[in-house]
Amino acid sequence: MDKQETNNFKFFEMKINNDKLRIEVNNDKITFILTTEISYYKYIKEYDYDEIVKKLNLFEYKDINNIYYYLIKNEFKIINDEKKIIIIINDKEIELTEKLLTNDEIIKMLVNEIKNQNEKINELIRKNEDKDDKINKLEFKYNEIMDKIKELNNWKNKEKKKIKLIYRAKESGKYNLFGEKFVQNNKDNIILYINEYKTILINEYELEKGDNIITMNVINPIKNCENMFYNCNCLINIDELNKLDLKYCNNFSNMFYGCEKLNNILSLEEWNVSNGEDFSNMFYECSSLSDILSLEKWNVSNGNNFSNMFYKCSSLSDISSLKNWNVSSGNNFSYMFSGCSSLKDIKSLDKWNVSNGNNFSYMFSYCSSLNDIKSLDKWNVSNGNNFSYMFYGCSSLNDIKSLEKWNVSSGNNFSYMFSYCSSLNDIKSLEKWNVSNGNDFSSMFYNCSSLKDIKSLENWNISNKITDNETPSSSDFKLISSNFSNMFYNCSSLSDISSLEKWNVSSGNDFSCMFYNCSSLSNISSLKNWNVSNGNIFSYMFYNCSSLKDIKSLEKWNVSNGNYFSSMFYGCSSLSDIKSLEKWNVSNGNNFSSMFYGCSSLKDIKSLEKWNVSNGKDFSYMFYGCSSLNDIKSLEKWNVSNGKDFSHMFTGCSSLKDVKPIKKWKISKSLLNKIK
Repeated sequence: MDKQETNNFKFFEMKINNDKLRIEVNNDKITFILTTEISYYKYIKEYDYDEIVKKLNLFEYKDINNIYYYLIKNEFKIINDEKKIIIIINDKEIELTEKLLTNDEIIKMLVNEIKNQNEKINELIRKNEDKDDKINKLEFKYNEIMDKIKELNNWKNKEKKKIKLIYRAKESGKYNLFGEKFVQNNKDNIILYINEYKTILINEYELEKGDNIITMNVINPIKNCENMFYNCNCLINIDELNKLDLKYCNNFSNMFYGCEKLNNILSLEEWNVSNGEDFSNMFYECSSLSDILSLEKWNVSNGNNFSNMFYKCSSLSDISSLKNWNVSSGNNFSYMFSGCSSLKDIKSLDKWNVSNGNNFSYMFSYCSSLNDIKSLDKWNVSNGNNFSYMFYGCSSLNDIKSLEKWNVSSGNNFSYMFSYCSSLNDIKSLEKWNVSNGNDFSSMFYNCSSLKDIKSLENWNISNKITDNETPSSSDFKLISSNFSNMFYNCSSLSDISSLEKWNVSSGNDFSCMFYNCSSLSNISSLKNWNVSNGNIFSYMFYNCSSLKDIKSLEKWNVSNGNYFSSMFYGCSSLSDIKSLEKWNVSNGNNFSSMFYGCSSLKDIKSLEKWNVSNGKDFSYMFYGCSSLNDIKSLEKWNVSNGKDFSHMFTGCSSLKDVKPIKKWKISKSLLNKIK
């Protein structure tokens, strides 16, 4: 770049491709002159302004002195000492902070004037008004630039914010000081002093063993705190963060994410978070944090996302400080207190207005000490559509009466909602729930081992069918599939399911593990009229129902769409009669592995004689451990030509002496040898 000066005039010239940019500074005005070679006048030329900035060598200039000296040296005088910078313009002194602008902001601002006026330039080019000299000029007043600088920096009331932080390194090495995303968003607004060494804002640094003092020099109010201390797992002291000016900040997401050693946040008490919209993951996995009293007066009324806010704050036992929080704008509360394993009392949430909430999934999951949720009695969850895993793993929870009046009519996902609530023995409060929009009930009561009575579910409408007046034309009609897999998984105390007799499960496609390990269940006559015609997965459905003797009620089941029957009656050791399966159409089945595994009382399988298993590929362990089985003639005509795995099909069938019938099967000798 060429540079020339006279007493009151100077200019700089540089080439960009075939164009030439000339910057003239003369008294109170700056002129950009763009000279371009025009081959076709109708062509609108695009200029790479980032390239202009780059070619001005911006990043070589480390402080404001050099930038001003380089651009407009003759315009004013700069007095610089250790404490302040004074710029004298027209005999008027203006005091600036150390870093008024970033290294490139001034030049970028000037160059952007070309960008803003680009259409004017192109219009001149198109009209060919400067055909002779091919020069276009744009002029603007220097005072206008200074006004923009003032606005950009808000310099009149500027205060220097120096904030001390302490990071404790277990060993010497590289550690996170700030989140990478925060650095990208704020690199020109913060200067760091690391153990008195001055540097720009950086993501990580080689720290010495022990305590390291990091000082932040914050120039302007921070507008985005996202990922500020993301994964800073050696940050231990933030006592001076109260100095942060956050009145313009709207994003606090991931701010202290993974700060596992942080146990004191008293400095946050005076924070102005009133503009905050996103608080997601804010204290994610702050496992040492036990006191959040400092958050009591926070104004979070603009917050819409509170997901994962206190995720895995395993030391947190008291949230009374959140009592008066206005969360009425919140729509996402998922995982908010998930993993708060020390949390016993949530009375403080009594008056929370969650009426705008649509996602409550995992909200209290793994709160293993939580035994009282009476405070949720008056919650308005009518807009909620996702309740999955909401109380998952609340192993101390035995009373859910407070949920009796909940309006869950908008809910479509109830999967794992009370899963692993091993102390829960009464769900009468759910009797009047309207779950007609639900399509996923999978694992809803998974591992509720104390649950004995489900009579309250008798009138649940789980069909999720489109009503007659909503039914579209047949060409685009599509029934929403429902998932019932694992619904009563490991409800080992459950012996009576008569309440399910009137359930319309016609939309169900997955019934796998539905009554898995319901070892007290002996009567399933209530399932007699179930329409399972849409079901394609029946694997593990009655797995280990060791008290089940009679399955006559399944006689008329239409399983013609079923693909998976693996382990369906696995471990049903009391089952001796399967005549009811005689007319089952299993022609679409491809997996029959372990279907009757461990059915030690089963003697007669004649009912399977006419089964069409021609699509079956896996027959491994199908009758494994059927120690009473003594006759398999009924299988002689089975078409198993597509079978790939017959391993241990009859292993443990100690009463079976004659296996000649299966020798007629059209399979290779190697597969035949693996059968028993």
